[in-house]
Amino acid sequence: MTTARSLDIALAGLLLAVILGGLRLWQLDASLQSNLLALLPADQHNRAAAHASDQLSTALGDQFILFVGAADSRRAIAAATQLQQQLERSGHFELQSAHSQLEQQLRHLETLKAYRYFLLSPSRAAQLAEGNDHKLLSQAIEKAYDFGAGARLAGPREDPLGLFNDYLESLVNDASGNTEIIDGFPVLYDGAIHWALLHGRVDAGAFNLDAQQAMASLEHTWARNASLQLADVTILRAGAIFHASRAAARARLEIAIIGAGSALGILTLFLLTFRSLWPLLLSLCSVGFGCLTALVLCWNLYGTLHLLTLVFGASLVGVSVDYALHALVRQQQSPGRLPGLGLALLTSTVGYGSLLHARLPGLAEMALFSITGLLASALFVAAVLPRLPARLRSRRQGFVPVLAQLPRRWLYNRVGWLLLAVVLLAAVTVPRLYISNDLSILHRPDGQLLDQQAAIDHLQPTPAGNQLFLLQAETAEQLLLLGERFRPRLEQAVSRGAIEDFRLLSDALPSIERQQRTHRLLANTVYREGGEADVFFQRLGFPAEVAAEFRAGFARASPLTPETWLASAPPEQALLWLGRIEQRHYSLVMLTGVHDLAALDSIARDYTDIDFINTAASVSTALTERTRTAAWLLLAAYGTIGLLLLLYYRSTQALRILLVPLGSTLLTLSLLALLGIPLTLFHLFALFLVLGLGMDYGIFLRESHGHEDDCLLAILLSVLTSSLSFGLLALSATPMIAAFGLTVLTGVLCNWLLASLLVSGARNPRT
Repeated sequence: MTTARSLDIALAGLLLAVILGGLRLWQLDASLQSNLLALLPADQHNRAAAHASDQLSTALGDQFILFVGAADSRRAIAAATQLQQQLERSGHFELQSAHSQLEQQLRHLETLKAYRYFLLSPSRAAQLAEGNDHKLLSQAIEKAYDFGAGARLAGPREDPLGLFNDYLESLVNDASGNTEIIDGFPVLYDGAIHWALLHGRVDAGAFNLDAQQAMASLEHTWARNASLQLADVTILRAGAIFHASRAAARARLEIAIIGAGSALGILTLFLLTFRSLWPLLLSLCSVGFGCLTALVLCWNLYGTLHLLTLVFGASLVGVSVDYALHALVRQQQSPGRLPGLGLALLTSTVGYGSLLHARLPGLAEMALFSITGLLASALFVAAVLPRLPARLRSRRQGFVPVLAQLPRRWLYNRVGWLLLAVVLLAAVTVPRLYISNDLSILHRPDGQLLDQQAAIDHLQPTPAGNQLFLLQAETAEQLLLLGERFRPRLEQAVSRGAIEDFRLLSDALPSIERQQRTHRLLANTVYREGGEADVFFQRLGFPAEVAAEFRAGFARASPLTPETWLASAPPEQALLWLGRIEQRHYSLVMLTGVHDLAALDSIARDYTDIDFINTAASVSTALTERTRTAAWLLLAAYGTIGLLLLLYYRSTQALRILLVPLGSTLLTLSLLALLGIPLTLFHLFALFLVLGLGMDYGIFLRESHGHEDDCLLAILLSVLTSSLSFGLLALSATPMIAAFGLTVLTGVLCNWLLASLLVSGARNPRT
């Protein structure tokens, strides 16, 4: 079977697979992922930390809050009502009314009521322990005759001294003291503005694209003050849905700009070079086939695709078109196979394939997308373009072919000095580079949303989801005891200004040991036979059997278990409990108003079973570790490719080709150092692509065999198309994408220059 026949069969088989895979997508719940954190490494601290992050992301990530402010409460409530109706009509959001939250809270309190004999506030426990129980009797009798004292969850028969009601009051957050319920809305007054609060959740999750588009549309409506009811009204937003919505809109815009910019630039270049649209159409067919193949494979494999993968996919236009360009230019003079295609494809695949070892799911997805796209495009080029009719192989000379010769004509005699300059520049600048994977560098949240979040935190402080303590123990009981022992350190942190407040599981769910101590304390003091409880019943005229019945219920009562508590606990309390993970039990301590990270980390180091989790720092540390790993992978890739070249050429020509991407890498790193840009993981990954492209240029030049001018033209066209794609990436509002684009842009230009000087002129293969 001939090579052409084999290529035809391979292309037909791949096309059939793409069609079948595309049809299968209709049966899959395929979706686009827009969560930026999906591109980053999971918390490597332990499985519990990762579970905690996932749980908080699920519990808090789908929630959002709106503060609707106006000069008076009626105005604020009217505007909040309108916003609530708009959100509910969209069909993507569920609003949580103050009444429903209150009902849920009451159900939980009713559950606690059955365990009232084991629950006691810290202040009352200290009072009883000090022997001041006599004061409780007079206070209880006074409240019993005070009809304006308010409702009690437990009546005198169930809670004669009001200890359970006092315990419930101790659980109430003091911060809610300036909030009242008006027409079903919590309303907060800060001294100048009345704020109506809207709590809601995204039904399909904050990273659902339909929900993001719906929220973006609503925000646009609010911004225009389309209704008179929204005039002179301030709206503050907080929640992942708002950040995700704006990030997704930005990504869609970038996809359009990069794709359109690349297409327009390529169109212009082809018209200037070939004076015909046929080469462009054929090239776009090659690129389109590659992108479609990659899209179908990744979507069938993962069931989802990250939106930023499509952004990189748009940049693939400027890379995969290289093979078509070389084939078109070469076939104009000598139709047939494209020398060096297989070796160039192999080296590019090694460059992209290195990303698969980075242990970053997002980048692995991008790498697979790119490798698949390049392989499919190369197969299309090898099978189709050599069979073009002669009339499609004509072109006219223009300024582009002339431009392709400039580096060789101007600098060819100065190659030695140029290499020396590269080495000296790298020696001086590269040591100044430093690694930084701080998330503030890699991700730039919307500044307006950050300001609004700060304003909301000032009005109503909420726990941070990315900074917390993680407690662990062998049993649930030991875990609760650990939390009780840890509480004094948390109170010290509050008093010293490290944090403003905290949420501790053991405050809402006392340990069994603590509950039993409470039960014994009550049995030996106020609830003993003849004690203050009995006196209370006598003075209020209750029959003697009431006191007996009370003591019998007290004697047969059992303590509150974690399982019972969890069955009714409000979500904001239940998320503190992680449960059992790998033979151990875990819980969280949520923190509000974190001001001193170092102090909190120092506190955790005093305990073997308590960790301070700082998600941003953990991700940055993991990224830094992978940056070092990637550096070694890059060196390994250079070594592997160098060995392949030596085995193939068996001459110093291998070194010439390898010097092209190596020199470009050094020049790119020098530029980053001169600009004061820290080296990140995404800069380093871009250098893998620089390696692959540099090898393409060098190999095609080395295999030009008398068609060097044509090859230089094809390389220049490749450089220009790649520069368009990655130059546009460098303008991205997402810092990690911009870093990738800037690095590849610099490397591509350097590759062109060095390939023209180091490899151009070599005509005899394997000499």
